[in-house]
Amino acid sequence: MSAGANGRSQAGGNTFTNTSTGSIVTAGGNAAGIYISATNSTSAANTINNAGSITTSGANAAGIRLNSGSKTGINSISNSGTIRTSGTSANGIDILGTAQVTIENTGTIASTGANSFGIYSAGNITTLNNFQGGSTPLTYSGVLPANYNVIVANTAAYGKLDASGGNVTGVMNFGIKSGSTLEFNTTYSTVLSGIKVNNLGTSYGSFTAGGITYQWALAHRINGSSDQTDLVILPAPVAPTLPAIEAALQAESYLIAPIYYDTRTAVVEMGNTLQG
Repeated sequence: MSAGANGRSQAGGNTFTNTSTGSIVTAGGNAAGIYISATNSTSAANTINNAGSITTSGANAAGIRLNSGSKTGINSISNSGTIRTSGTSANGIDILGTAQVTIENTGTIASTGANSFGIYSAGNITTLNNFQGGSTPLTYSGVLPANYNVIVANTAAYGKLDASGGNVTGVMNFGIKSGSTLEFNTTYSTVLSGIKVNNLGTSYGSFTAGGITYQWALAHRINGSSDQTDLVILPAPVAPTLPAIEAALQAESYLIAPIYYDTRTAVVEMGNTLQG
């Protein structure tokens, strides 16, 4: 399925849907399953929904590729089905261009092959919501989304984002998607992998569901791997202040994950002192 390819209109405004009974299969280099090119700044935004299956094989054969320059709207990609790609640089979802894009993944995106990832972005993902986790986390490379929200169903089913095999840039704010179900005094392990201090913009916050407010924090195990970041839901009486959160984490042998802004401030202050 394609729009804007091979010299066709770059006007955008396309809506592509692969339903739950639909199957898209391609083979060969650059043979994307769904491809939309709408690179004009005046292009309208596009919508892509996959509830079925997309299977590609071949170098640079993305499952879904969007190249948009729209300044008039926000592109939307939703995957509740299965995207499987194989081949060099054959990403599940490719984001190119300067336009804003939101992505919601409640299905499965699996990519095999050198330099292949579930999502690769050289563009502008404003929000990524993700439920894929377990033993097959969503892999990622490129420019990080401005906002990443994990979807949590229970202690065994929640999203994981793995950037350890890729090369990521930018600063990402972490959050919990509305509609998630949490439990007090619970750890959701390895919600993030490969997200470094200079890539993380938030490390704690509050989440309210059913009239109940939970305090959460991103944390590392003391003496544990700095590459693994856990989501810790604190005990009910913890106050929503950084000192109280840090104390509660330390009692459970955790340290709050350092973030870009705090580290930058610390380096500036240290620099001023050293210059003296």
